Amino acid sequence: LLFLNEFYMNYALNIPIHDKLKIRNYDVYLDKDENINSVEIYCLTDKDGDEIIEWYKEKLNSSSEAKGMWNGFEMNVSYNKFSNLVSIVLKKQ
Repeated sequence: LLFLNEFYMNYALNIPIHDKLKIRNYDVYLDKDENINSVEIYCLTDKDGDEIIEWYKEKLNSSSEAKGMWNGFEMNVSYNKFSNLVSIVLKKQ
């Protein structure tokens, strides 16, 4: 289990990153007070995307989709089988 840690001001995000994912790029958006407002992480994988989505469903305690709350952020994980791209998007609630 890997975690993406980003430090802005006095904040740290611990976002679970499946060990079969390779982070391609990510964006962190701040509000006017420089607090983290949202995060977008784009990863590549050569493994079964459905297996990765199931892992995130388990992490987020969701049975229907890889979507739920994570440390005060709404987290949504999706997989594009044509590009093998996994998108992880978090938005502050």
